[in-house]
Amino acid sequence: MATGALLGVTAFDILPEAKLDLSWVRFLASLGFGYFFMWIVGKRIFHVCPSCAIAHLDLSTALQGKRAIMMLGIALGIHCAMDGLAIVAGGELPVRVGLGVLVGVGLHKLPEGLALALLLLGAGLTKREALQRVISIESLTSVGGIAGIAFGQHTNRTLIGMVFSMIGGGFLYLVINSLYGAFRHKMALSIHEAIVITGTSFAFTGAFLWIVSRGFH
Repeated sequence: MATGALLGVTAFDILPEAKLDLSWVRFLASLGFGYFFMWIVGKRIFHVCPSCAIAHLDLSTALQGKRAIMMLGIALGIHCAMDGLAIVAGGELPVRVGLGVLVGVGLHKLPEGLALALLLLGAGLTKREALQRVISIESLTSVGGIAGIAFGQHTNRTLIGMVFSMIGGGFLYLVINSLYGAFRHKMALSIHEAIVITGTSFAFTGAFLWIVSRGFH
């Protein structure tokens, strides 16, 4: 459900708003950069989204040692900071004032936090230690938001649109990685059931954003 909502927000909110002030060249270049950046982080540091990559991981061996836990914190911290930046950058653009991004990111945080806690518990941390790590890492979303506020006050709409498009590319990476992992590995749901749930969430998100956009117009 969270994957479908994130895809809906990206398709119906982030990318259309980012394109408003950009040429196709700038739009596609920043979109590709955002996707490639998140791919590099996921490949070279650690899976950038535990809930998206949970099917890839052996929970008994995924986080062996302090270095692995640190790399997870760095990768997910980058992801959380970009979430916060996305919410604030959306508020600088017209139409839906970033409400769609807020909804999509908010829905995505629940499975993300649960998956992160599961990984940390599997690594041998106590429940208290795992909860403290989850809170500290996820709080970086607020840090990204604060940076976005400072960024938005000193830049033009074109640059904001490029940042928004880059974030949209990162979200597309998360969606594709999540669906690929779910369909490639055995999971509780069948592929048909997963497609129905994801598609329904995608459609409801699109309808919600359409209603919100008409309200703001």
